[in-house]
Amino acid sequence: MKLKIITPVFMIVFLMGIVQACSCIPPEGVEAEFEKSYAVFQGKVFDVREEFIGMGKTITFHVEKNWKMANEGSIEVKTYSSSASCGYDFVEGESYVVYANIEEGDIIASLCSRTSLVENAQGDIQILDGLEWEELVAEEKSFLGKILGWFKNLFN
Repeated sequence: MKLKIITPVFMIVFLMGIVQACSCIPPEGVEAEFEKSYAVFQGKVFDVREEFIGMGKTITFHVEKNWKMANEGSIEVKTYSSSASCGYDFVEGESYVVYANIEEGDIIASLCSRTSLVENAQGDIQILDGLEWEELVAEEKSFLGKILGWFKNLFN
């Protein structure tokens, strides 16, 4: 009788140590997340590969728009294998605004960032476009910064 009660209790306690759930602090505003992120870009997923070592996924994006550290062409981003471990469920063929960090040399996206489908991120895109312009204009030391500042003043 005691064995029937002890076994399930032991299993629950043992499994609680193994099972981990994603918990994160809600993302901050666009500007703060932009500053904290290693890379910020808009990209269309054209490949999702399951990784057996590390139990994650590697997602290859075609970069449609770069705000920070994502050159034209493609970029590979890793994420965890499931939402329970804060992995983002990227879908092939869909476009996303991705806020990614870097961990041990890999670019990582997770549920804990502002990463979102483009259709749900129009407000972010407007702000990011403004940040990009302001960042370029802020470089007034450069000749390009002065020209961009002149054009900005011309149209305002």
